[in-house]
Amino acid sequence: MKTLIVFATGKGTTEKCANLLAEKLTATKEIVNLKKGFPADYDTIVIGGSIHAGKIQGIVHKFIDSNRETLMKKRVGLFLCCLEEVEAELDKYFTTSFPQDLRDHAFTKGFFGGELVFSSLNPLIRFMMKKIAKTDQDIHRIHEDAIDRFAEIINQPL
Repeated sequence: MKTLIVFATGKGTTEKCANLLAEKLTATKEIVNLKKGFPADYDTIVIGGSIHAGKIQGIVHKFIDSNRETLMKKRVGLFLCCLEEVEAELDKYFTTSFPQDLRDHAFTKGFFGGELVFSSLNPLIRFMMKKIAKTDQDIHRIHEDAIDRFAEIINQPL
């Protein structure tokens, strides 16, 4: 079985989570940043992105729209990275990030947590995020347990 993990990332956390997930998968896998293209011929396709200002990256929507027919014929897993911890908000982000038919079709979904690394931000965004987060300390909340559960589901035989 071949698995493709596609993602979009703002500051690198989604890529980090995609790599953590890939390490735990037993199938042949490839990880692709959506900014670099989409190889075909995979049994399973995992799509991930991060939430910034309440929205997933536009390139994720473009990828889904451009490949909708193919995606609906594959095993699809969906994940998001964000710092939000309130379940109702997470559900809202999932609903606004992925179309209903793809959410219904997906065999697994996950929230992998997030990070806020101030040194990766430009000065204006850093200033705003310090006010929003009410801290000037980096935040690291990647949920490896959620990544483990996601990988276990993908690793189950068809």
